[in-house]
Amino acid sequence: MECTQPTVTRRELRLAEKRAHRRRLAPARPASSTAMALTVAISAALLGGGTSQAYTNHQVRVGQERVAAAVALAFANRVRSDDAAAARLGGVAVAFATVKRSEAVVQARTAVAQAVSVRASSAPDVTPETLAPLDEAMVSLTAMIAAAPVAPVSEPAPVLFELSETAPPDDPFALDPPDPARPDVAAVATGSTAAGSTATDSTATDSTATDSDSSAMDAVDLDVSARVIAAAQLVSDLSVQVQAVAGANVAAAAAAAQAAVEAAAAEADRVALKAQRAVAAQLGDKIEAADESPNGAIPADVLCGVSFNEAALLRCDAAQALDLLAAAYRAEFGGNPGLASTYRSFSEQVTVRQARGGLAAVPGSSNHGRGLAVDFANFGSLGQFGTPTYRWMSDNAGQFGWHHPAIMEPGGGGPQEPWHWEFDTD
Repeated sequence: MECTQPTVTRRELRLAEKRAHRRRLAPARPASSTAMALTVAISAALLGGGTSQAYTNHQVRVGQERVAAAVALAFANRVRSDDAAAARLGGVAVAFATVKRSEAVVQARTAVAQAVSVRASSAPDVTPETLAPLDEAMVSLTAMIAAAPVAPVSEPAPVLFELSETAPPDDPFALDPPDPARPDVAAVATGSTAAGSTATDSTATDSTATDSDSSAMDAVDLDVSARVIAAAQLVSDLSVQVQAVAGANVAAAAAAAQAAVEAAAAEADRVALKAQRAVAAQLGDKIEAADESPNGAIPADVLCGVSFNEAALLRCDAAQALDLLAAAYRAEFGGNPGLASTYRSFSEQVTVRQARGGLAAVPGSSNHGRGLAVDFANFGSLGQFGTPTYRWMSDNAGQFGWHHPAIMEPGGGGPQEPWHWEFDTD
């Protein structure tokens, strides 16, 4: 319990001082009981006023100490909160840098793997000079990957102190008075050596955390990650270039091969055409020689045989046309046409004339003697024009240059021989 002291006004003090002054100036006289009582009262009043002033001063000092303690606590709380926030930001920065480093390393390894594949597939199709820049970039990037390991992500520093949620952070007077039960608060409020020790330990802890974050940040330096990414991009670009050069070389080689094939084919065509022309020229010479030879006296070396009958001889163009006609005949009847007679020499014409009389041409005038007539077997008897072979020949032989002489057709006036067919005659 606090003692309540009587309150003395300044007016009463001044009056008391004047009375004391007059008494000091007045002649001494025996003190009366009344004077003694008054002296005791004034002394008590003066003593009471001094005690009240001392108590007031003590209360002011206590309040100031509490305010100072609150300000010190708020400052320490703010410093530690800032340190905790800085630690969290440092952890976030390290985590971000670590992610970027991981992405850079993954991109670099992917670029190297792609480059190895491209190099293996493209090496046969490009020169060593083309591969040299890619090889150099791959070696450099591989060394950068080995020198840029990914550091583990640091955890954000824990929050050691928090300001009161109901008090503005910048108002220290809104904080609660210091609590002696809390050593940290008591140390700040009293300024003891323990407080200094606590602050020092906290600073050391924060410094250690900061150094740890700084070291982790150095391990995943964003500039290093950026250089790794740039090197990986260079390797990827060079891989694309090498692949493009290889593709172009392959395409050029394919085009050259195709050109060579086409040139060879053209040469073959040219040679074949030349051979055909030579054959045609030779054939033409033979045809001309056959035409210039007397009927029934054509040399055997200017006549040609047919593929399906070794004994047959005709003028060469007639023989070729008969081979084509026989092929169509085989497709229709399943076999070759039979040949009874082809080229006849003059002596053979004489023999036939003697045997057949008027049914055979005068020797030296027959188209057999010119190598332009054939007599087919199994085409029916004289005057018989209803056989399937004759009807088919009537419908198809003309497209191969062969025809049945009109004089030998029904009503033609000549011997009606369904078996006798001629090539290139009137």
